[in-house]
Amino acid sequence: MSPHVTVSSLLRARIESASASLHERLRHGGTKGDERIRPLMLVAPHIGPDLAEQLIEQNAPFLDAAGNIFINELEFMVMITGRPKPSAAPVTPSARATTRKGMQVTFALATRPAQVAEPYRTIADASGVALNTVNQVIDDLMARGLVAARRNVRRIVICLWFTRS
Repeated sequence: MSPHVTVSSLLRARIESASASLHERLRHGGTKGDERIRPLMLVAPHIGPDLAEQLIEQNAPFLDAAGNIFINELEFMVMITGRPKPSAAPVTPSARATTRKGMQVTFALATRPAQVAEPYRTIADASGVALNTVNQVIDDLMARGLVAARRNVRRIVICLWFTRS
């Protein structure tokens, strides 16, 4: 027999042993001396009702982002299932206000706060940036709570604090 086959068969045997041990621990936990080893927990973005039912039948603990959970311990049991898949997380605007061009817009608004109510084209001309940059920076400042829009679509600067070093 060649050394390659021996190493390969040894490796295969170890993988099978580890897989069986992992499967056993996932299903039942186990003991190590006097201490009980808890089973591994499946954590996933979403666990559907069918999979949850199978995992519960196998006594395999799980948790997902929707709040579905199953834990069955000696001391307690928690089972919440059937919660729908959570919607996609809202897209947060990028930190455009802190880029080089964004700082030009932020500086223009900090030195002339009334300018925030003017059209974006005027702000772009005053700060020397592209029109789209103003749009992205204003969106970023609004997400940060530094600029607010009123009902009549007029924008106001809430607060821009600058400190001297």
